[in-house]
Amino acid sequence: MAKVKTIIQSSSGRPRWILDAVLMPARRPRGKDKAVQQPQSITIDHANFTLSKVFYAFFPFVAERHAIFRKRLSGLPQPWTQEPILEQFPFTNVFRVLDRNSQYILRNVIRKGSQALNDMFFRVLLFRTFNKIETWEMLEKKLGPLNWKSFSLEKYERVLASARTALYNAAYIIPSPNLGHEKNYQNHLRMIETMMAVDRLPTQLGKLKHLKDVHGRIRMYLSMGDFMAMQLVLDLNMMPHYNWSEDEWVALGPGSRECLKKMFGPGIRGREVSAIRYIRDNQHSWFIHCGVTPDRVPRLHESRPPGLTMVDIEHALCECEKYSRGKFPTIKGKRVTVGKRIFAPRDGTVTADIPENWLNPAANHEEQFECPPPVDGTDDTYEVSHIVSENKSQYLIRWKGYGPESDSWIPAHRLGEGAGVLIDEWNQTKARINEGLLERAASQHDKYMLIKRLSRKTI
Repeated sequence: MAKVKTIIQSSSGRPRWILDAVLMPARRPRGKDKAVQQPQSITIDHANFTLSKVFYAFFPFVAERHAIFRKRLSGLPQPWTQEPILEQFPFTNVFRVLDRNSQYILRNVIRKGSQALNDMFFRVLLFRTFNKIETWEMLEKKLGPLNWKSFSLEKYERVLASARTALYNAAYIIPSPNLGHEKNYQNHLRMIETMMAVDRLPTQLGKLKHLKDVHGRIRMYLSMGDFMAMQLVLDLNMMPHYNWSEDEWVALGPGSRECLKKMFGPGIRGREVSAIRYIRDNQHSWFIHCGVTPDRVPRLHESRPPGLTMVDIEHALCECEKYSRGKFPTIKGKRVTVGKRIFAPRDGTVTADIPENWLNPAANHEEQFECPPPVDGTDDTYEVSHIVSENKSQYLIRWKGYGPESDSWIPAHRLGEGAGVLIDEWNQTKARINEGLLERAASQHDKYMLIKRLSRKTI
């Protein structure tokens, strides 16, 4: 049994403070203030925050953006909105799965070709690496059906070397693992080969129950940062073999972090996930408060209740931050322009396919956790289930009987007796991955440099 002394303990006896978000009453407007929406104050993780205009704008923004999508899906002609910023500039959909590339992955990468786990996983991983439809279609044209079973490093390199246009999309690029090969695609292909042949990642991820665990597992790989690991996980979650809840936790990108900073101020740093959880839990009252009628609350599918998951909120926050640059230019951020181009609808039919396994109500029920009291009659000792992730000399711990919301970062030296077995298992997995990458380094010098980078890698 692995035990640990908790660092923070709540009055309820849970291993750590989870979320404390309380709506405080607003100051009643007087005189000329009557037409001005007064800010309200909320508390998140024991810190008070005054809400900015960007917070209030988020709810009508997502409602109007999804209304635009529904009008386009229905085949209605322009204009689709009277909101000038949304009419002038392009914004991604409220629901990530409805975006163009996600629809392409679902319709052309996942559903076409072999439905075997390894083959489908390989295709999703390959597409995400380049994130460009033209590159995918070039590979298909020259190599035929793309499957792990028929993968040949030499053939793929030869086809990619013959390309006369850019192979990678400008957005959402997974950094090259830099194994010493001249071209990024050569290094990327070898990382894919390591994931499939050495780590057997498709099967390993199938053993995990939570999105956060899957994210931590993929973060073990060199060059996989928080945000890009999350994008890969969300692509994989559209496969019929997996169905991790997207409403327990989310990794934030730079855009969503910037939007939360605009909403709550700089003090929200380190509390971003709790802030998203607060928005998730209180969204329906805020939609009403901000003038969004229930019929306009975004809804992914009729089999699902209206509203946004934590993953949806993170995705929408990034777009709301762009919107805020035009709507509230006095609220400064890192960037000031709304977009690089004027919105122009792409040719082709708008689609709204949803992964079939997402539509199963039984698969989308909220998991109930036992949340047991401290063990052995103590006040502050809990049993460790497993390691979720690592950061320098700390481990992210999942407590037995608790969910991802209760995970705690614990220094290695604070872990109790028996936790050494879990650490050994975690390190063995890292060693297997790193050995696979080292075997694929271009030269002995590159192998030496890779060892140095791996030693500095903090998950």
